[in-house]
Amino acid sequence: MNPPQPSSPEQAIALRSGRLIVIDCNLTSPSDPAFEFASLIASGAKQLGLRPGLATHASFTKRAKLSPPVPLARAFHVRRLSRWSLRADGESKSSRDLSGKPVGGTGFQNTWARMAEKMVAAVDRPEAMLQHWSQDFLRLLAALKPTSRDTLLLNDADDFTMLALAAAMKKADLPFALRIDLVFHQPIYHPLQGVPKQRESNLADRVEQLKQFGHQVNHCFYLLRPHAVRLFATSNALASQMQESDLQQRVTPIPYPTRARTIGAGGKPDTAKILLAGSNESPRRQQAITEVLQMIEGHLKSKHCSLSMKPIVQQQELGWTDVVPRPLQSIYQQGLHHAPGNVIEVVGSKMPTAAYHEWLDSADVGLFLHDPVQNAVHCNTVLLELMVRGVPVIVPDQCWMADQVRIAGGHRSVGFIYQNRQEIAGLLRQASRHREALRQRAKQHAKVVANLHSPSHVLRAMGHPGSNAISGDRVA
Repeated sequence: MNPPQPSSPEQAIALRSGRLIVIDCNLTSPSDPAFEFASLIASGAKQLGLRPGLATHASFTKRAKLSPPVPLARAFHVRRLSRWSLRADGESKSSRDLSGKPVGGTGFQNTWARMAEKMVAAVDRPEAMLQHWSQDFLRLLAALKPTSRDTLLLNDADDFTMLALAAAMKKADLPFALRIDLVFHQPIYHPLQGVPKQRESNLADRVEQLKQFGHQVNHCFYLLRPHAVRLFATSNALASQMQESDLQQRVTPIPYPTRARTIGAGGKPDTAKILLAGSNESPRRQQAITEVLQMIEGHLKSKHCSLSMKPIVQQQELGWTDVVPRPLQSIYQQGLHHAPGNVIEVVGSKMPTAAYHEWLDSADVGLFLHDPVQNAVHCNTVLLELMVRGVPVIVPDQCWMADQVRIAGGHRSVGFIYQNRQEIAGLLRQASRHREALRQRAKQHAKVVANLHSPSHVLRAMGHPGSNAISGDRVA
């Protein structure tokens, strides 16, 4: 039988190009934030003439509609390997051997860690998770039948997932070198806080954490030879943090992908709609929300502005009732029942994708109450979504979000950077007073954001050159 003939230049490229398989064992639903990352990388791959694919957790919903349509493998039966990583939200304190046992500490520390891990359910112990993930990965490889032209991209990578990958690839015994891209999102450590003595203790812990992380990743590189393994971080600050661990390989910073959006007109011309970004899951965040509501109580009651909030829990009353000040409770209750003309809007915690983007489209100002320490090097996708729409933003200093405003021109360019929450009420007044000028500058910068963070540009930054037959960085 004669081979199929390509019907277009794009198809001709696809027939002779390799595949880009995005692997994320944590993905269980299209509502997961990481699913948008995978979808964007897939669309960028298609633009560059690559053939995308996606491998997820086995429980990923079977009714999901992928855009663009890509082959999907529900491959993994274990998730959240990051629990045993050396990053800031992990539980490990030392590097591990290929079976998952801690070996990087002193004899006493390693023994103590192993005893503590035996108190965990058997299926959740690091040795079991590493073994199960590696077995799932090997089955995925057998199904994919990769060639030397293919690339595997592991999203939300960490040192423990890298160890599981090394264990699997050692058994795979491929006759060629495979390209493997590892994309890191989460920090190894958070900036130091506390009194001098506490900071000194935390600094010693940080130095040891970096040492163990570097040893783990360098050892994985050795085990993964001769495969072409590349490390990427979704912020410059995270890349710098990883390089502090004396890695033998370069960490390349890349933009976080986002879609180009239609720049809308925002909300009503007489009432500025403030989109409150940041969930209410922690006491510190709840306190921040309460303080801000108290500051702008007069503006809300006079209808100079409205506030839209998205709870983290499905029961909206449980999500916000305790954080809304008593003088605003009646307005808040009206918002729960979507009363017309109400100045406090409470949207559903699990919105369909289309409704979520309509919500973002309606914003006049994005207000971010995130802890700058926890978000120092971490990307915020809501911020990108608002900036690509030309929406002015108000963000805390000393974090990735403030860096994005400075790239756009700094304080008062496309928004404001605050040092403490007491400044927010005044900044909201300035945003209202200079609304049109801010909006125009934000609209101009939205074009820069769309180009810099377009999926095809991100893949080019990762070293995927693509083809001249497919042009254009923007994604509709």
